[in-house]
Amino acid sequence: PRGFYGTTLEHLELERSLAEFTGFADALVYAYGFATAASAIPAYAKKEDIIFVDEKRNFAIQRGLDASKSTVKFFKHNDTKDLEAILNKVKEEDSKDTRRARRSRRYLIAEGIYINTGEICPLPGLVRLCKKHKVRIVIDESISFGVLGKTGRGVSEYYGVPREDVDLIIGSLEYVLGSVGGFCVGSRFLVDHQQASGLGYCFSASLPPLLATAALEGLRTIQREPGRLTRLRESCHSLHSRLQLSAVINNHFDVSGDPDSPVKLLTLP
Repeated sequence: PRGFYGTTLEHLELERSLAEFTGFADALVYAYGFATAASAIPAYAKKEDIIFVDEKRNFAIQRGLDASKSTVKFFKHNDTKDLEAILNKVKEEDSKDTRRARRSRRYLIAEGIYINTGEICPLPGLVRLCKKHKVRIVIDESISFGVLGKTGRGVSEYYGVPREDVDLIIGSLEYVLGSVGGFCVGSRFLVDHQQASGLGYCFSASLPPLLATAALEGLRTIQREPGRLTRLRESCHSLHSRLQLSAVINNHFDVSGDPDSPVKLLTLP
């Protein structure tokens, strides 16, 4: 494990580079991408807390929700009006039980690009509601990291949302960076807390240094060759257009996914 002679210079350099690239104070690397969300969520959210989650969440997030034992409130996919209605209902309940409200912390978990739909989350609307209702924001950018935004810094850059409006970002090293593992970036306090409470960090073997180096080189490639992002966006739009215009596809499948997303879903009607 990382805390038991499992940390190498390669791990530290990757974490430093991820924090610097994303604009956060600190970063933490996990050995498995799946373990990142499944460990980070219960590291913060406990039984008395409330978590607001998009109904189309991925399986790793669901495992994290199960482990947290928190009260979970699902809102309709990418529907900020439904989320607002749920937040208002919780606020009304808080007014009737102020003692519980003071003990309970609130979190919102969303994905930059939803792997189950290929759609981009409405981050500005989520931020507005979370500020109003004092809810902490956690974004899973496993798909959107290295894809969205002018320089690949994710959904915050895509919308022009200040980094400080998002409390914690979860990401994967297994998609754009072509390696193995996952990461969290946030304030130094939040990241340090996971070193003692993130189960996947404390009790799993550390990421092999070779894979940390591979992920670091992938990150450097994104910064060194911005043309790759341009070609990726062009490919996403081209594929989206072809799927939308294909009579064969549209006669047999429903096509979903944002034009800027590399994830396209073909589902039977």
